Amino acid sequence: MPSTSAVPTQLRQFLLDCAARLQVLGDDPKALEAAEALTQAVADSAARDCPATTVPCLSSIHQASDTALSRQVIEMSPSLNWIPSHRLTDNGETAALMRADAMLDLGGVIAGLLYVGPGETYPEHEHEPQELYMTLSGLASWRHGGNTDYEDIGPDRCFYNKPFDRHGVRAGKEPMLALYVLWDFANAGLPSSASRSS
Repeated sequence: MPSTSAVPTQLRQFLLDCAARLQVLGDDPKALEAAEALTQAVADSAARDCPATTVPCLSSIHQASDTALSRQVIEMSPSLNWIPSHRLTDNGETAALMRADAMLDLGGVIAGLLYVGPGETYPEHEHEPQELYMTLSGLASWRHGGNTDYEDIGPDRCFYNKPFDRHGVRAGKEPMLALYVLWDFANAGLPSSASRSS
């Protein structure tokens, strides 16, 4: 397990690695925009005092090892601040969020990880800020981008949700792990310190 003092450095590097991967994967200008926003936010970030926490569903996180980025998450996982989702009432039995912006001051960017246990569902929802997801591990069915149907999406893909696009995910036989990035709150009519998340 990484030392507590090493976590901000490892988390910054992980987020920069994700931003670099978004630039490679991004066939949508919004992916490049999210990558740029994330890169700038991480470059300017300061560590926050945020304790490591875990939730029950993470007992299967070791299975989320499809990509080099997901393996970085597995290595850091015990030192990260995982929380139950406010969209579920099961106290983290089926899904978890890791708010990177709780551990690093990312200014006007909200970024983190969504983990959904094998065979579990993260409920459909919508919110005002735009959001980009990059899948890190697991084949899952996603509703995204204004579509009403679910689409099977594997690891190492990215997709964009415009403001108020309804979206959700159903994990397959393996856990699903994805990065999420919300940015440009000023254009959404929200303060940059908006406390919304996936």
